[in-house]
Amino acid sequence: MQKISTKNIPWAYILFFLCLFCVISTHPFLKLPFDPWEHLIKIRSIFDEGKCFLYWPEDTSSFSSWHQTWATIFSILKISETFAWAKIIHCTQFIFALFSMFFFSFSVLSLCEKQATRYHLRLMAFFATLFWLVGNGTYSVGYQQAWIMWYSVTYQGITVPLFWVITALTLQLFFNNSLSNPTRLSFIILTMIGFLLIAFFHPSEAIYYAIYLFLCLLLTPLISFKQKIVYGCLLFTIVPGILFIIATHMNLPFLQIVSPKHGLSDLIHQVTSTGYNITERGGNRLNSSFSELAIVSSIAALIYWVTSLLFFCRKPDRILTLLTIALIIFFLIPTSLWLAGIMGLLLHKNIIWRFFFASPWFLFVPLIIYKINYRFRFPTAFISFLLIAILSVTFFISQNYLNRTLSGNMLSLYNSFFKNRVGLQYSEDDLALLRRTIEIETKNIEKRNVMLYLRSDLATLARALFGYYVYSHRRIFIPMHKFYTNHMDKKYTLFPITLPLDFPKDRNIFLKFKLDAKNISKRQTFELKGDNNVLFDLDHVDLGKKYLFIEGWAFIEKSLRPSVVFVTLQDAQESFVFDTSKLFRRDVGKYFRSQQLENKGFLATIRTSDLPKGTYQIGLLVKENDQQGYVLSKQSITVSTNTK
Repeated sequence: MQKISTKNIPWAYILFFLCLFCVISTHPFLKLPFDPWEHLIKIRSIFDEGKCFLYWPEDTSSFSSWHQTWATIFSILKISETFAWAKIIHCTQFIFALFSMFFFSFSVLSLCEKQATRYHLRLMAFFATLFWLVGNGTYSVGYQQAWIMWYSVTYQGITVPLFWVITALTLQLFFNNSLSNPTRLSFIILTMIGFLLIAFFHPSEAIYYAIYLFLCLLLTPLISFKQKIVYGCLLFTIVPGILFIIATHMNLPFLQIVSPKHGLSDLIHQVTSTGYNITERGGNRLNSSFSELAIVSSIAALIYWVTSLLFFCRKPDRILTLLTIALIIFFLIPTSLWLAGIMGLLLHKNIIWRFFFASPWFLFVPLIIYKINYRFRFPTAFISFLLIAILSVTFFISQNYLNRTLSGNMLSLYNSFFKNRVGLQYSEDDLALLRRTIEIETKNIEKRNVMLYLRSDLATLARALFGYYVYSHRRIFIPMHKFYTNHMDKKYTLFPITLPLDFPKDRNIFLKFKLDAKNISKRQTFELKGDNNVLFDLDHVDLGKKYLFIEGWAFIEKSLRPSVVFVTLQDAQESFVFDTSKLFRRDVGKYFRSQQLENKGFLATIRTSDLPKGTYQIGLLVKENDQQGYVLSKQSITVSTNTK
């Protein structure tokens, strides 16, 4: 065995502090309208009012253990600024994730290679952690991100790393016969505490752990077959029972009881249809979550097994067998129709793809390279050189030939050092203008009596940053008339917030989400005529008791210039002209094969109190600087009441 000079040891500490500095230098992913904002809103609700809800108090959420924990910490520390919360959570969970992955990798590799020095174990664990960091990730609506960048400001940023910690402790308990009794007892206690924390924060990670626990019990050489049966019956009665009790108590959509209405055939149909949606319709996010590096590592594991069995006639040890079986299981669950269907029914179909994140694929390449180095007695530097070469070549292939998953993950980590690349789309000046506009509109009325109505991206900010109630949703706007049909006006006063027309919008997000809560249309004075032909369509005309909503698209034919759309309402005596809110309409741009037509959608929100009783024919007036087009549609509406 090669002797390692103690002079190499300080590099471990230098590397540790370098990683710590790098993490602190990064910024959380805070683009709207993605998940971190929903979690920050929940923390805001608990911090301000002591209960968990989203956009208004009746919009409750019982899934709040993680949020309650952070809200309590911030209350103790007297930190009330939302961006500070995000930075603290991001850095804390990022550091904990790196520590957890290094601890898991070091612990498991020490079981696999008992002859390895601590230096070699640290080196392999470092590269395993690096592979996990850059190789795990996912894609959502325009962004491929490394795992930690998606989840650093969510509960999974703590539960998945904690899952790896208790899994490492469990592997030590079942495969390390040199543990002292006090150490073994402390590992058992820590594992139980970690398991309960995971179960209360997010039970699906407890399911991952239960699978590893079953494999440990099945393959451990430390207990007899009879003991395995007894312990197995005990554990697999207690563990699912605990999870079910916790999930039921917290009203979580996990561990669902499937009750087929029409017998076995109905159950089979539910399983196959759920599995089909997960495996065939992109529900497993295979191309963005199981990266090219994970594929390389899986192939390396296969080659290692084949060469061990066929050429050296030697079976790999039990711990490596367990890791290989886990690799297969956590790959097959999201990709096999039947397994995906069963787990999708028992848990939730929208989270089955996350089973990829419980795969130990990141251990195999460092482990195999070490075995090669140990067998042929290459210099120690060979391990680092070969692992860096594998990572570099895989990155090149990912970027130029395959799905760009690995390269996208690495780019997201690089971008995290630049706040403008991963942070909020709006500047401090934009936020200050938003706040001033809200305060002017609401006239500083008591917040608990106010309900704001504005663009959903800005509504999210008004809720998370300023603490206002907003009639909104993170990913879509809610039509205003639902506020009244749900009788919410009996408790809150709705304040439609009028923003400047040039207030910035993120084009990419607005094309993919309906975020644009609409301003109240104001009456205008224009001559109803035009020399240009107007292409248009009225998608929705909805007349309620208090508001008339008209939605569609319109533009002057053969013109791609910026335009403004006005809705006209004409009866026999009078004409009314109202301005509209602009909508992004990707379908219009796609149909006419012009990206410049994507912003030709409109929505008019007209108070019925502004209209006398009567029947009105709907028309459209389109203005483009010096050009004007006017058209009357075939649709009409009848206003039967007037509260003016």
